[in-house]
Parts: sequence; C-alpha cells; structure tokens
Amino acid sequence: MPTLYSQKVLAHTVLLLSWLVMAPALACAEFFGDLYVGATLPGHAAASHTQTQPTAANLTRQLDFGADPTLGFRAGYWFARFPWLGVAGDLSYFSRSAERANISAVPISLLLMLRWPLLASEEHPTGKLQPYIGFGPSLVAGNSSIDVAPLTKTQDGSFTTLGADARAGLLWKFHKHIGVFGEYRFTYFSAGTFDEQCLPPPQPCRAVPRDAITVNTTDANLTTHQILIGLRFSLP
Repeated sequence: MPTLYSQKVLAHTVLLLSWLVMAPALACAEFFGDLYVGATLPGHAAASHTQTQPTAANLTRQLDFGADPTLGFRAGYWFARFPWLGVAGDLSYFSRSAERANISAVPISLLLMLRWPLLASEEHPTGKLQPYIGFGPSLVAGNSSIDVAPLTKTQDGSFTTLGADARAGLLWKFHKHIGVFGEYRFTYFSAGTFDEQCLPPPQPCRAVPRDAITVNTTDANLTTHQILIGLRFSLP
C-alpha cells in the first residue's frame, strides 16, 4: 500500500508531466486585439407601430437610412491545438439615421472565429496573409426614436435585445505582432419600445381598468451591412 509520501511524490510528478506536455502547446497559442472603424452602408427597414387606445390602430413605415460611422474593439484567442480555430469578444457602437428615425446601438458579440494560413514562414507560422470568418450571437443595447405620426407622438425609448453577428475579412501581417485588416460585417437585431399611458393621466396605471390603458408598441427590425478597416495586435 503506497505511503502518504509516495502519494505526494506521484501527485507532484503527474502535475509536472502535465505542465511539460501543455507548455509547448500554450507557447503556440495566440492572443489578439483589434481596433477598427468603418461605415454602415445605406439600407432600409420597416418600422411597425401598434396602439390599443383610444381605438386600436396599426402603422407600418418604411425607414431609409443613409451611411453612418461605426467603431469597435475585439479581443480573442486562437487555440494552440487548432490554430485555425478561435473565439473572440467584440464591443462596438453604431447609429442609424433616417428622416423619421434615429437608432443607436451597442452590440456585444461572442464570435467563433475560423482562419486560413497563407504565405506561412518561420516569422509568420500562422500565415502572413489570413482570410478569416467569424459568427455568433450578440446582446444589443441602445436607444431609438421613431416618428409614428399621426397615430401618436414620437416614440422614444431604450431597448435590450438579442441579435446575430457575422464577419468575413482578410488580415495582412506586416510585422510579427501587428497587422492590418479589411472586413465585411453583417448584423441583425430588433429595436423595439413599449409604452403604457393611462386615460386620463397622470394616475398610476395599476389604479385604472386595463381597457383604460393606452399601450404603444413600436418595433423596427434592422439588418446592417458594414465595411471595416482596422489594426490587429497579436501576442503568442
């Protein structure tokens, strides 16, 4: 039966061997950080509004957006055992402006990243030229102001919703740890507001019958297409 001392020696030996096995893999892992700016291309969206009082009504309005700026930051990690596979967290900001609407959004995205190493060398083992893609869910927080006249006043409010985020880009590393990239980005989310008003105001809504409450619901499903350029800093 092994003694307590031999058990400790065995445990420390296993830990040491595990560290020696993992150390080369960890040395090949790669952390990266991206800074980028760009433009959200012109596009269209349909805004819908529903009002329950004083008479039920619905309104759908076409929103025509122009080009708007965007900027963001991304931090990620390429796995050691699968250097073509990585994960990243992305934080960005952009706004959408139309004649009857203004929407600002801050998406926080979790991305699964894939890359292809091209022009690999001793200095750039993962490729001096790297096409890549990324996709995943996003949590989007923002503010919207949508004019739904003549039904009611302009609907202002904040929203938090889930959306989708997808990327495709090309990175060129002009230094071992620094590169430049161009990227196409697609996002989708819904910017909606919900408002309750009592008739007559300003008494609390809980104090009046439900049929005396005006409920205004405004929703706009936004699809954006963005062109981005940026700098990547990587540390093996």
